[in-house]
Amino acid sequence: MGDQLEAKPEENGEPNEKSGQPEPDRPVRKGYRSVIIACLGLLAVTIAVWFSIAYLELLEQKDSRGPKSAEELALEAEELAREKELRAAEAEKEATWKNYHCNLMHRYYDGPEADLPLPELLGLDKDADDAAVRKRCEELLATVKVLGGWPTSKPQQDNFVVCDGFRYILKGSFPVSILPTRAGLRKNEVSYIAGTEEISTQATTIGQTTSVGRYSIFMVQADDRCIVVAAQRAGRARKIAGQIVRAE
Repeated sequence: MGDQLEAKPEENGEPNEKSGQPEPDRPVRKGYRSVIIACLGLLAVTIAVWFSIAYLELLEQKDSRGPKSAEELALEAEELAREKELRAAEAEKEATWKNYHCNLMHRYYDGPEADLPLPELLGLDKDADDAAVRKRCEELLATVKVLGGWPTSKPQQDNFVVCDGFRYILKGSFPVSILPTRAGLRKNEVSYIAGTEEISTQATTIGQTTSVGRYSIFMVQADDRCIVVAAQRAGRARKIAGQIVRAE
């Protein structure tokens, strides 16, 4: 027993195979690892701060560019026109005689908005949901049917729903503009301008066809919010006669 030698770790710090004890220099290696982790953390923070500064500078540069060039505005207008045409084509493809007056609003309305303001065009609040819009389209169908004729009939006829806040414009050698307002419709009256004349009024009756002044333009008052104007397509191209715009 006395002459047995106990194995000792060597001075170079390698582990003692019998005892399995950790190396004497293990704390030193742990210290290196802590330093490396700290450095990586500092690097990550530095990169995050750099990206934040770069993003803020990019925003400042964007704001400092000033107004867009004519070319940029033209490209945006072209892109918007393409998107509108795609939506209009899709809506027209899905249209039937029951909803032409709503689906073809993409064709009838001429406005700067990227999205068709259909609720407003139908006399509803601008935030009205899809269910309210569908119900309103069904309500207006009865008035549309009074005028007869459809975009697919012969002759082709469009029925324009024109509500308070908008007006219908029939362009041509003798333009006519029809401007329904709630105040006028409550009195069963619709204002219109023919050519360069001053504003005139036409008496109406809810649910009955009425001509606009002495002109061959027919309309029906739907309620105290809207009228429906009928216009036949003409010419070889059979283009839609007129458009709806916001009242000025």
